[in-house]
Amino acid sequence: KQFVEIARELDKKNTKLIVLDEPTAVLTETEAEQFLACVRSVAERGIAFIFISHKLDEVKNNTHHVFVLRDGEMVGDYHTADLSTVKMSQLMVGREVEILNREMGHEEENEEVCLEFNHFGVSMPGEVARDVSFQVKKGEIFGIGGLAGHGKISIANGVMGLYPSKGEVKVHGRVLDVTKTKDTLDDGIAFVSEDRRGVGLMLDESIELNIAIAALKTKDKFIVKKFGIPFYDKKGAIEYAKKMIKDLDIRCTGHAQPVKSLSGGNQQKVIISRWLLATKNILILDEPTRGIDVKTKSDIYHLIDRLTAQGLSIIFISSEMPELINMCDRIVVMNQGHTTGVLERKEFSQERIM
Repeated sequence: KQFVEIARELDKKNTKLIVLDEPTAVLTETEAEQFLACVRSVAERGIAFIFISHKLDEVKNNTHHVFVLRDGEMVGDYHTADLSTVKMSQLMVGREVEILNREMGHEEENEEVCLEFNHFGVSMPGEVARDVSFQVKKGEIFGIGGLAGHGKISIANGVMGLYPSKGEVKVHGRVLDVTKTKDTLDDGIAFVSEDRRGVGLMLDESIELNIAIAALKTKDKFIVKKFGIPFYDKKGAIEYAKKMIKDLDIRCTGHAQPVKSLSGGNQQKVIISRWLLATKNILILDEPTRGIDVKTKSDIYHLIDRLTAQGLSIIFISSEMPELINMCDRIVVMNQGHTTGVLERKEFSQERIM
């Protein structure tokens, strides 16, 4: 879809300037490089580009001049050659940003299996998974990588019953009926979709309701009974939303603000806040840092690390290899709908994953 949209703009006659707003956010590294090579080629023919991106390496390697914005104001105006990615991130955030660098796991790692896939397949258009088998251990970050269209995104969608599936999924040794989404949620499996606006959020509703809805539906939280009749505990939901706004540094005007007016990174924090109360078991994160700024990315990395330290298991699906290598304890790679083997942390390298 992204390539079609970009091709439409490149094909117009008498074009002088093209504005690209996060053009590589949904592309894999290989696809992004193909696209950026095309952009460089077009620029050499005299067409100017404004390239808006949170991916600082892409900005550094593909632009001539950089303007840096923070809180609606321009805080930097540099020739790209004079600006490092570290300085860019400092200008964007207003201070030095610490990107989490996880150490290798301890020898006494938990061997308890909490989620198991046996010959699992999902019929998701454009992302078909044909035969997937692996196990996820309690308290680990289990990465799923692979090129776009090879099935990695379909796994989570299949578990949540969003697309037809076959094969077997077990939770703590018990077979899960993935066609019953509520049962999956009741078993403590939560899902942060890669399509946060299309699937993850109720865009017209408040931050408060978006955070409360999962616990309300699956855990009977935020419910008070009057005369035996259940009512929405708005006061309790507001108090929890305020806590999450503070704890996760959600930039907003208040709990009543519609989520559609938030930035992508803050929308992502709202979705994650929703599941922190609704699950203590397994959290599936599908492209959790897609299209968000370096500060929010760092916040999410540190939050993930804290959650696994508390015993939560996380499936981390990403198109960015450095992210997988830095964050995960083990990684499985998808190729043409099949798993090609599980890599232990000591085996991680970009070359091995490719």
